[in-house]
Amino acid sequence: MKNTWTTPKVKPYPLEIGKDWYVWFRFNKGNPIIISDGLNQIPDYFERLEEANALAEVLDDRLRSGWIPQQAKHIQVKAKVTILQAIDFAFKEKSKTLSDESVENYKTSINFFKNAIKELKMGNMFSISFERIHAKKALDHLKEKKNGRIKIIINIWVLLGLYYMKLWMLDILKVIL
Repeated sequence: MKNTWTTPKVKPYPLEIGKDWYVWFRFNKGNPIIISDGLNQIPDYFERLEEANALAEVLDDRLRSGWIPQQAKHIQVKAKVTILQAIDFAFKEKSKTLSDESVENYKTSINFFKNAIKELKMGNMFSISFERIHAKKALDHLKEKKNGRIKIIINIWVLLGLYYMKLWMLDILKVIL
């Protein structure tokens, strides 16, 4: 049987009302699957709308790539860490295993990457929503800006690899628990 789903849609409300925003879709003609994924922690209307639209795109990409959502009707992420905070944390953890010279090299690369994320207005995005497509977009932006300096790109991919390894482990723990 082939899986079917509706296009994920954003359900926004005026901030004054205080209702929770979410992205919803139906999978295999079942009940709506509602995902809020930290959207309601963003105080600015336009930033929240941008994040909600990005979440809808990510969900659509996942569904197209064969993802089968869990049967949970309401999924909400508890960790509210922005991607910039997550990058700082990953760098701090990686620094423990690097020489001083390598730390300085990585620090420069990471600062370039963080600036690219800020320039693309993804700095307030929660880390749980930050997908490989976002990383690729930031790296492409950085590649254009830095004329393809490959060492910077390689350093960032090493750290992103560690970051996504941790996310993968957290996904496994969610399934087990």
